[in-house]
Amino acid sequence: MAHVYLLSTFCEYTFSQVALADGVPVGVMLGKNNKQHKKPLKQTIRYYWAVAKMLMRKESRGVLNLFAEIDRENEELLESLERSFDAELVLFAVSRDQHGQGIGNALYQAFLDQLKQEQLDTFYLYTDTTCTYTFYDRQNLHRLAEKTMTLPLFDEQLTLYIYSNTP
Repeated sequence: MAHVYLLSTFCEYTFSQVALADGVPVGVMLGKNNKQHKKPLKQTIRYYWAVAKMLMRKESRGVLNLFAEIDRENEELLESLERSFDAELVLFAVSRDQHGQGIGNALYQAFLDQLKQEQLDTFYLYTDTTCTYTFYDRQNLHRLAEKTMTLPLFDEQLTLYIYSNTP
């Protein structure tokens, strides 16, 4: 499933930054300029092929349906804001053993620098309670929307958030 998720993010970004420690990737940021984004055909085909292979395996269908439901909920949250954004922070991840080393701050600053370079004023991002979402609070981003849902496969609660640099 992680493979399919990564393939989906590769269809959605227009700029990226990777953080290395001793030549090993320890963090990544993918951003999207919503004004210029066009889905790359090769990555899109790879994504749909991976989804099709998962659909052929009964044990994978439930997880795939769960991720599709989370995507729908995220999209509904975004639509409820009734506004558009210039950019999206598509993927932002730092290896847990590197937390507190300034890597997240450096990647986030690279994202902000790219926005400035491309003259993009507003951005949003999706996150949830499985992520270190409090990072965005520390960056003084605005939590614009949230929704709690139950994950039927795991019988757990998940809260989805949308953050932005503008209220």
